[in-house]
Amino acid sequence: MLDQLAQKEADGWRFCNSPTSSVLAGDRNTLMCRLRNAGLPVPKWQRLPDWADVIRIGTERSVVVKAADGTVGRGTQVVIAIRNTLPKAAPFSGPYLVEEYIENDGLDRKLYVAGSRCFGLIKPWPRNPDVPAQSFDALPELVGLAMAVGVETGLEIFGVDVLLGAQGPKIVDVNVFPGFRGIDEAHSAVVHHLLERLELG
Repeated sequence: MLDQLAQKEADGWRFCNSPTSSVLAGDRNTLMCRLRNAGLPVPKWQRLPDWADVIRIGTERSVVVKAADGTVGRGTQVVIAIRNTLPKAAPFSGPYLVEEYIENDGLDRKLYVAGSRCFGLIKPWPRNPDVPAQSFDALPELVGLAMAVGVETGLEIFGVDVLLGAQGPKIVDVNVFPGFRGIDEAHSAVVHHLLERLELG
């Protein structure tokens, strides 16, 4: 499928996010390597094939475990284990991306990008469905991080999740074409970007 889409792109088809960029964002291990090598702040992590290996790491320190395949069940296939609290049975299939747990201020800063526009949304972390998200004006440092992710991945419409820890912001996830829920101006920004892309050819 990717080869077919890449050929269509070469033939002149237009995509708001190229197939290659979308596949890159879905491969969490490759994505994190790309961001780290570009000098962007990401947590320490390792890719593990089996849940038994994850348990071994999780008994030593607090971790966040994600499916290495970020295209399946995004937002649901994530386990936060503080001080050896991982379940004994695997909650989803591997391979797994095991990240260091970032001590933070309890807020997930979601940066939504549509072309040259960047919007901010704050949610509690770990997630709490009873606490509503709130929009915020992202500081230039965070906007710069989000735009740098776009440069490194080739994505044009995407989301970046950032946690603020003791050593500053850390990029913990990238989402291809997020829902932009809670951002009132998002729909017009997305439309504007797509029309601009059409005009530029």
